Amino acid sequence: MIDLVIVSDARDARLNQLTDTCLWSAHNSGRKIVIESQDIVFEGITTVPQPKPFNYNKCLNLGFKYTENDICFANNDVDFTACDWEKVEELLETYPSLCVAENNAHHGFMADKVYHGYKIGYHLTGWCIFLKRWVFEKIGGFNTDVDMWFSDDIYAEQLQKAGIKHHIYMGTIIEHNASSTLGQKDNEFYESELVKFLKAKQKLWCNFNEDVAVKYLTLQRDYNQLQNLMEYLKDENEKGELEKWGKIGEKIFNFLKNIK
Repeated sequence: MIDLVIVSDARDARLNQLTDTCLWSAHNSGRKIVIESQDIVFEGITTVPQPKPFNYNKCLNLGFKYTENDICFANNDVDFTACDWEKVEELLETYPSLCVAENNAHHGFMADKVYHGYKIGYHLTGWCIFLKRWVFEKIGGFNTDVDMWFSDDIYAEQLQKAGIKHHIYMGTIIEHNASSTLGQKDNEFYESELVKFLKAKQKLWCNFNEDVAVKYLTLQRDYNQLQNLMEYLKDENEKGELEKWGKIGEKIFNFLKNIK
């Protein structure tokens, strides 16, 4: 059995319906927990108020306390109608941190196969992660030094530091209505969130405190991270998507390269 923890902001009828759809589509899951920002209760569902101020990973960590089995952590804009929960439960015994195919996006992977990796948007997507309870406990819960954006990136870092492999299974599908709750953010917001992630990453690996971490952002690990980011953004721009990201990534890269 796999319990479900979702983070919800049902502030209007459309977003409320998203959460309802997510819960209804996961009828084959175990216990369902909603960490909700609004003063509402979903009938028959463990509904828990979000901690303030909002922090996505704090919400997930809070939800874990109400679970009894292995867990699926997800956004409220995920539709599980086509998800084979029994197969995922079976696979978790071998692959303790697992994502599944999203919206039929295969990224060159073969259907019904399992692939190892940590690449965000390919092997790992933060809006839906299945994991064994011991994984959560071994990594010490989800890192709360990021607010929401780059939560999947820092989770990948936590897994690697703990020596835990992550996989994606291409034999079952979820539907993700991307950023249906969050909406669009401006360039300055993305810049600040990326810097938060880089600081969190240095703190995780090098045990620096947050006040001094920024001076170490020129370490090779961060150059590699930013170079990988730039390559990803370049690929996205070639598809005509996220054109603004190229300039943001270049600006941050140049800024960090000049830090002494």
